[in-house]
Amino acid sequence: MTQDKLQVEAIKCGTVIDHIPAQIGFKLLSLFRLTETDQRITIGLNLPSGELG
Repeated sequence: MTQDKLQVEAIKCGTVIDHIPAQIGFKLLSLFRLTETDQRITIGLNLPSGELG
C-alpha cells in the first residue's frame, strides 16, 4: 500500500464485524446504539481487500 492511502489503526481492544452487506452497515449502528456513544468508531464500507479478498 502506498503512502497516499489511509490505513485503519490496529484494534487493541474492540470488536470487528466483517463481511456484511454494505446496506446493513448503518442498520448495525442503530441496532447496537453506536450513534449514542462517545467512544471512537471506525466504519469502512466497500473497502478493497488485497490479501484475502
